[in-house]
Amino acid sequence: GFCVAMMILARSRGGVVALAVAAGLWAWRRGMRRHLLWGGLALALAAALTPPQVASFFLKLDLSAWFTRPEIWKAALKVVADHPIAGVGPGNFEVGFLLHNFPKHLATNYGFSAYHAHSEILELAAETGLAGLALFAWGLWETLRRRGIRASSPTREAGLCAFTAMAVQCAYDN
Repeated sequence: GFCVAMMILARSRGGVVALAVAAGLWAWRRGMRRHLLWGGLALALAAALTPPQVASFFLKLDLSAWFTRPEIWKAALKVVADHPIAGVGPGNFEVGFLLHNFPKHLATNYGFSAYHAHSEILELAAETGLAGLALFAWGLWETLRRRGIRASSPTREAGLCAFTAMAVQCAYDN
């Protein structure tokens, strides 16, 4: 509960979503599908009843550049398209990004640069190419497979839930 409260106070949308998905996976594997359904409905109701000021705070609508993340993702995909096999090199995302900088609001974003793709998966693909992304995915899969995804123990359950939360978080954030 304390960690959830801290994520909300830190305005970590990705952390809260990742936690919810991992908790859902845990409930699913424990056979608590009815609880999962009721929990999802309760979350939807809570979101619908959230006052606009609270929703705006949590969604970070007060930040001037909150809309740029999808544009950075599009630029990252263009970098991957330019260098599909080996990428632009580890740590060089910004170099590739500058070639595909988006021209919105030139007066305020002139020279806008992004050091990260705000998606670990897209950044990995841009920096190491599809070969690096495939090797990374294979390494994660082997780690899970060797530890026994289907087996059940408290440490394996925790590991699988942590992996799921990480995967969700990394899909759209660093």
